[in-house]
Amino acid sequence: MKTIAFANNKGGVLKTSLTTNYVAVLSKKGKKILIIDSDNQNSVLSSFGKQNTAEKIGLYNLVFENANISDAITNVYENIDVIPSGKKWNTHDSEMVQRIINQDPFKRLSEIINEIKKLHQYDYILFDTEPAKSSNTFSVLLASDEVIIPFTLEFYGIRGMVEMNDYIEKAKKGNPKLKIKAMVGTKTNARSKVEKMIREQAKKLPEPGLCLISIPNSISGINSISLKKLPVYLTSKNKLSQAYENLVNLLEFNIKDK
Repeated sequence: MKTIAFANNKGGVLKTSLTTNYVAVLSKKGKKILIIDSDNQNSVLSSFGKQNTAEKIGLYNLVFENANISDAITNVYENIDVIPSGKKWNTHDSEMVQRIINQDPFKRLSEIINEIKKLHQYDYILFDTEPAKSSNTFSVLLASDEVIIPFTLEFYGIRGMVEMNDYIEKAKKGNPKLKIKAMVGTKTNARSKVEKMIREQAKKLPEPGLCLISIPNSISGINSISLKKLPVYLTSKNKLSQAYENLVNLLEFNIKDK
């Protein structure tokens, strides 16, 4: 079973859209996936038309209150389950820091992942992380096998990607098996001269081949969530949904798009 984190300390890079559509493609291929939402905005449930209520048990309850894993899981679509972050997760960071001072750093989240793996219910566990280099994100990296970094093809986007790459290198000291699976350009425009220039710069980064994967800019993704309460891959056949399928085919099954 693979554990993949979608992470970038910069917001507005379509991280949740990438996560949920990646999962949608896998689900249609018969894979069973658990998404763990470690972002306090709780956007994953919303992406599938579900609400996060104050009573709903989430990641906060698992980490800090030792709640039962089965009580935190919500089925949102065929083959797709979600553990939300929980309403209290936005107050977690000071508690996490105190936990690091008093105990083994980040131990509980890794324990939770190991417990889930023992259930043998899923082919994948995917993390949607918050846009920050926080103790929360660091703990996710320590519990993951691979990282996918979404970024926008503009100068600030490249800087955020470089910063995230450095952050991942620090996490590797505590999790040597961690590797960058891909760097995915989002909201791309093939006609943009600036993007072409940035692509050339991106080739000089540590893992250049990974920087060439891209998801085009499209309003259809927003419309799908707003109107149909599902990721675009589950509602439409268009250029955007095909790009998500091509991405998953390449990264998970080594199938190149035609």
